Amino acid sequence: MHEKKEAMKKKEQEILDQDLLHINKNERLTIEEELFSMRGYLGVAEMSYNDATKKKAIIKDASKLKYAKEHFSFLDDIIIWKKKPSSKTPTNKIFLVSIDEVGVEGHKYFWFSKKDHICVIECENDSERRSWVKALVFLREESMSELKPLEFEQFSCVQGKQVFHEIFECDEIDYEYDSIKVQKKAQRIAKDFSLASLNV
Repeated sequence: MHEKKEAMKKKEQEILDQDLLHINKNERLTIEEELFSMRGYLGVAEMSYNDATKKKAIIKDASKLKYAKEHFSFLDDIIIWKKKPSSKTPTNKIFLVSIDEVGVEGHKYFWFSKKDHICVIECENDSERRSWVKALVFLREESMSELKPLEFEQFSCVQGKQVFHEIFECDEIDYEYDSIKVQKKAQRIAKDFSLASLNV
């Protein structure tokens, strides 16, 4: 019975991960619009860990952790939190590109990790958690894509000749154009001209 409960919980978690941690095309526009107003108070618990087992234990005990209420917001490619929105110095800030992993736990918790540091965030409800996770995943993906170097498809003339034959076909020479006719006529007149033909 215990194994069955664990298997059901794992399956539920996988469905939740799939739903929250992946953004489809239809959601992108909505998320972009919501990002402008993404700020508010959330509970945060920050901890260090030295191995994967400790990290899993922290995530599993998300409901038992002590949370400090902080004001969260996004600033370009940074997630930042302060005691108050008007505070000049932040409690902490993390560049989105430096986040290694993002995850969700239970009904109102999500987390993100950076090297050996994890931040577990407590939201008021599932709806608020959904908005923050989607925004975080979206902005992180955008920041990561900006760092990727541009990749160009390799083009080989030998292989390309079969695939892109139209590039390698020569244009047929056509002397029917009026401008070419005029040029040819001028060349003929120049050839026909000689000093001998002048009776000087």
